Amino acid sequence: MKLKRFTILVPAITVAIFSAGYFMSGGYHGAFAQEKAGAAAVQDAKAAGTPAQEQPGDSDSQPGAGPADQNGAEASAPKEAESDSLWNWFKKGGLFMWPILFCAALGLGFIIERLVFFIRNKFAPREFIDSLEQTIANEDLASVEKMCAESNNKIGHIIYKGLQFKSLGYERVEKAMSVAGSVEVSRMERGLSVLNAVANIAPMLGFLGTVSGMISAFYQISAADQVSAKIVAGGIMEALITTETGLIVAIPILLVFNYFIHRIDGFISDVERLSSDVVERLIKGKEFNGQQG
Repeated sequence: MKLKRFTILVPAITVAIFSAGYFMSGGYHGAFAQEKAGAAAVQDAKAAGTPAQEQPGDSDSQPGAGPADQNGAEASAPKEAESDSLWNWFKKGGLFMWPILFCAALGLGFIIERLVFFIRNKFAPREFIDSLEQTIANEDLASVEKMCAESNNKIGHIIYKGLQFKSLGYERVEKAMSVAGSVEVSRMERGLSVLNAVANIAPMLGFLGTVSGMISAFYQISAADQVSAKIVAGGIMEALITTETGLIVAIPILLVFNYFIHRIDGFISDVERLSSDVVERLIKGKEFNGQQG
């Protein structure tokens, strides 16, 4: 229950923090830019009031040219810093950045929850599997049952669950192992469908943002008398940013999803192999006892 709450809280907290930072950063940059613009205007006014000593055409000898250029450079510095900030980059991505952000937060929450789940639950330790295989090969089912009963991992519990029904026949043993294994696999696969959905939806949202950006660019072209690069730059930037962000979110989530699937497939393979070996030893043991009788 705690892990489920954690999975829900991570996306909510991430979106809340990012939203707060987004609006606070926008207000800060706006106030900072306004303050700089006011200071630059005062300095420009002072520079304009200084009497000129040389001809207006000679820009190298104007006393006010140096301070004005310096003030212009100082005024442009905050704009350059703002354009390179993460918040400004997010804003330029447009409306579809928000659902992509939610997908990223949701995927992160489920990845953390699944990692904690796999770390806390020992499913198939390699040392235990090697020892169990050796014991099964020695045809000592009593030791196998004891090992599985004393184990603290899932694969041992599955084998022990089946061996509890050995008096009812090997078919009942096989059925009990199959049911116990299916229960554990379903627990391991919980939440992976969400990761798979996020890995597929995030790039789709990015492509949707691309279409939105291109529509905006062509709309601005149709409304303008003269077409220039500045007119379409905003729409094209929105298109590229959303596509990039969607892929950035989807690729790591897809890699982690495939890692979890690989872990589950390995667990299923170990359970099937060990279960088959145990049932085979049971059948051989009964045949041997039948021949003796």
